[in-house]
Amino acid sequence: MWLCCNEVGFMQTTRNDSIFGGNVPLDFYMQMCTDMFDPSVTLNYLTPRNQIAQAYYGGSDKYWVSLGTVFSLG
Repeated sequence: MWLCCNEVGFMQTTRNDSIFGGNVPLDFYMQMCTDMFDPSVTLNYLTPRNQIAQAYYGGSDKYWVSLGTVFSLG
């Protein structure tokens, strides 16, 4: 959770038009981060840190180019 709340910001949300509905909005994760770490962990805190991490690691542009990565589905 530390990476989600402080750098990477990868939070799987749902939309109203999906089969899961809008049960897991971004606010759910942001409240969890605030509860777990500190009230200062807000979207305004996470956004610039996420942008720095994305720039450093190549973001989603290089997601499928990595070598030696295994994606397990079960």
